[in-house]
Amino acid sequence: QYVEVTPEEGKSLPTDATYKLVKKNSDGTYTPVENLTATEVNGKTVFDITDLTSDKFDPNADYYIETTETGKNPSYSDTPIKIDKVAPTIIKEGDKNFTVVQDHYGYQVKISATANDNAGILRVYAQTDKDGGYYKQEASKTTANLSESIQNQLGVQKTFTVTAVDKFGNKTEV
Repeated sequence: QYVEVTPEEGKSLPTDATYKLVKKNSDGTYTPVENLTATEVNGKTVFDITDLTSDKFDPNADYYIETTETGKNPSYSDTPIKIDKVAPTIIKEGDKNFTVVQDHYGYQVKISATANDNAGILRVYAQTDKDGGYYKQEASKTTANLSESIQNQLGVQKTFTVTAVDKFGNKTEV
């Protein structure tokens, strides 16, 4: 996961600048994200947040890019950046994360689950069937339901997996 440093429309990035990813505090000051520096990846200036752990950022806070050019005061991006590395939750029903119901003959299994994520749910699916289940490309809803029927089980005991993915690619499996 990357946060890309992009110039304002019609401008280019300054060549003599350093960049920091900073959190805007309630008093209007900025605090840099620890141990995170901008690097070049495929010709783009980015912050690699792949290994950024949840104790290093606040998913509810607004982050900005601080640009410091040689001999000038720092400037800050206009648009806030949200960092979301929290995976969706699969709602518990009773003491189970989701329900699995087998028919009397062991031929069909019905799986149902509900996933929540404040950033938006991209997909929820059973087993490896990403084409089935719930999918919304724009990830506009924060809650998604899955109701799948898996045929031809032949009465064999199996373990089933339900996967929920938010719009940032964070994934939960139960």
